[in-house]
Amino acid sequence: MLGWPDRVEVPLGDFLPEAGLVVRTFGDRLDSRSTIVGIETDAGRFVVKHAADDEAIAWLRSAVRFHEAVSHPSIPPVVHHFETPDGSGIVQVWADGEVLHDAFDPAVPDRDHPGSPYRRFLGLPAAEIADAVRQLIHAHLAVSARGFVAVDLYDGCLVYDFDRRALSLIDLDLYRPGPYVLATDRQYGSRTYMAPEEWQRGATIDERTTVFTLGRFALVLLGCERHGAARRVDFRGSDRLYGIAARACAADPAERFPTVAELHRAWNDAVLDEPGADITEGSGAHRR
Repeated sequence: MLGWPDRVEVPLGDFLPEAGLVVRTFGDRLDSRSTIVGIETDAGRFVVKHAADDEAIAWLRSAVRFHEAVSHPSIPPVVHHFETPDGSGIVQVWADGEVLHDAFDPAVPDRDHPGSPYRRFLGLPAAEIADAVRQLIHAHLAVSARGFVAVDLYDGCLVYDFDRRALSLIDLDLYRPGPYVLATDRQYGSRTYMAPEEWQRGATIDERTTVFTLGRFALVLLGCERHGAARRVDFRGSDRLYGIAARACAADPAERFPTVAELHRAWNDAVLDEPGADITEGSGAHRR
């Protein structure tokens, strides 16, 4: 697609202006210890992520493995990966829309700013948010079908196109095959969306862990507090949707939906049965 070499022999900053027009720098990435820039080329718009230290390079190689295995309309693909004199890089299709949260990009207002993408998203009609959650769950059908478990999925991974009402997912670099045993005291991720087992060394991390994270997204995006127990009074959706999300977030994995497919079936049917349900152009391809 791009015709880029597998190895760039000059520093990335010297190569990119030859490859395309650099139109965006996405801040100093202290979390992933990477450099991310947006470019426009004859082949389209792409995001280039580059890392120089061993751990960050391993995360990019993990991203390559994930994207080689998983394909979904809501997950912009990685179309190329390459080596440089001081590290490694990947090239990903640039997702249309606005990232809901990015603590490292000064161009993205903080979550609490009334004009931020996050607050604008939370202010959408409940039916539209419920449909966006449906798109999020649907994407994870492809993830779970390929045997991967969600790791470090948080609102900074969500890009929303407000015009098309379409959700995209980015920065899924830490997704890994499961089940596996957690070898650290806590998993990477945001405490807002992490399952109890992600805080327990030696715990089994599997598809039910992904179910929990998706359920937490449903609760938080539809009005429940980011931290603390969810309350029905705060939830903007129906009793049926709340019951589905609450079951997905059961503390005991055995009490959750056992698979993403079962969570999707329940949420999808509930959304389609909601009064005034509006399944839009951006999400229509993912109805079933």
